[in-house]
Amino acid sequence: FGQDAAESTLLERCVLSIRRRGDFHGPVVIITDAPSARYLNVFDENVIVLKNREEDMKDYFESDGSMKYRRFKTLILEYIDNIPELESVEWVYYLDIDVIMGQPLDDLMDQLNEKYHIKDSPKHSIAANGATPSSQLYFFKNSKTSGLLNFFANSGFIIMNRHTSKYCLELWQHVMDSRREDNFDEASLHVIAHLFDRGDETNCQLVSM
Repeated sequence: FGQDAAESTLLERCVLSIRRRGDFHGPVVIITDAPSARYLNVFDENVIVLKNREEDMKDYFESDGSMKYRRFKTLILEYIDNIPELESVEWVYYLDIDVIMGQPLDDLMDQLNEKYHIKDSPKHSIAANGATPSSQLYFFKNSKTSGLLNFFANSGFIIMNRHTSKYCLELWQHVMDSRREDNFDEASLHVIAHLFDRGDETNCQLVSM
């Protein structure tokens, strides 16, 4: 998002790494505010370029202007739900455009699943008492620090389930919108993780890998 991103080749480099080093040739979805001509005939036919919804560009934040773009991470599944050809997709992997794949994606996911049992997470269902099902988002550990705050997760790579992760994304958006002074979307994840640890939040679990 933004003029700097549209003028750079970071996105092309990211997609190229997914195809080559990541050895992944399935669908890749790009959400952008760049003019439609910017990515015309740039990618293969299995790359879907979506124009952002104007209502999602409202600046909710008092901090730097990049937070309105970072908020799109909480809307990923909403956009994907509007792509009929992706109806059968169950797992979604989000990457920031400056992330480069270093190994085959299938191998990476097999390793993570073996250690964290990602694909064993509960399917979307409603309990007999009407309780909301458990919801998870998976992140890599964060090496960034901001002042005295060391965020527990890096939101540049997210694994989410098409069904069960929606609750976490909605909660993340709610907390993010209530903290308009933040400069990092990870700050809201930090809050949710603390709520979960204290038992004040029982439906959304954020897993730092």
